[in-house]
Amino acid sequence: MKQSQRWSSIFSNLILVVGLVVVWIVFAPVKIGGQVSYIMVNGISMEPNYHTGDLVIVRTAETYQVGDVVAYQDARMGAYVIHRIIGVKQEQFILKGDNNSWIDAYQPTHDEVIGKQWVYAPKVAKVMQWLR
Repeated sequence: MKQSQRWSSIFSNLILVVGLVVVWIVFAPVKIGGQVSYIMVNGISMEPNYHTGDLVIVRTAETYQVGDVVAYQDARMGAYVIHRIIGVKQEQFILKGDNNSWIDAYQPTHDEVIGKQWVYAPKVAKVMQWLR
């Protein structure tokens, strides 16, 4: 009886470790060796679909196309921007917030795009800020 409990315990621990490794591979931030970036929406430029306090998890992609919601860092603003690709011109993306009447002044290249939307979690960023 004790031998089967021991094997059951070893198997359970192994499953737990494998599960944690999978979660790490899937959700670890780029800054610490993972594959995703966490973007907290701040502002109204992407309303009505995205609101301040929403969390968008982005992943790098081999290709980006018109209609994709992507994030990039705007050096002039000193902030991350999450907007929709509305066009491509000479290997640069033309982006616009869904709620904006103008296009973004900065047009990032493929290498400057952090990633495209992978997971959208409404209001989760507000909870994360509160927990901090």
